[in-house]
Amino acid sequence: TFGKSWGMYDYMVKSDKELIIVAIECNHEGNRRLVEYSPMSYENSAMGKIRGKGNVYMNWLVNTMKPFIDKNYRTLPDRMNTIIAGSSMGGLMALYGAACYNHIFQRAACLSPSLWVSPGKVLEMVARARIKNDSCIYMDYGALEMYNHAANAEALISTTHLLLTKRVNLAFRIVP
Repeated sequence: TFGKSWGMYDYMVKSDKELIIVAIECNHEGNRRLVEYSPMSYENSAMGKIRGKGNVYMNWLVNTMKPFIDKNYRTLPDRMNTIIAGSSMGGLMALYGAACYNHIFQRAACLSPSLWVSPGKVLEMVARARIKNDSCIYMDYGALEMYNHAANAEALISTTHLLLTKRVNLAFRIVP
């Protein structure tokens, strides 16, 4: 994203893990990433009205992309072996995937998730979701970026609390 690599290729070579990683490029033009990776619409003083189309993206991911991967590669296609991960807006989408498509994704890595976009709607989404007790979610945030958005710290606390009340196996950390 934005010309930066997560170094997954190097990790895979060094770790000798048997994984299939599907990394999908987002649209970086204007606010398209915000639209593409937000499961809800919201208004932001700096960006105006964002009409989230994350549900369209997630439907494509689980109904087109995942079946294609499972058909063309030697996968373990079941829920227990399907993980979604992302950072920032992708972290929000990973949380959305784990919550609302929990029958597909048993695990999620939500790195610096953009919960600030609409904290109330994010909480409502998690509250309504039927998340199985065996779900595993890793969520983190950098200490220096934690307060970049006014609503972010409270949204993180509220979201982690709600996930814990749903008995999700949650690992949450603030990274120094």
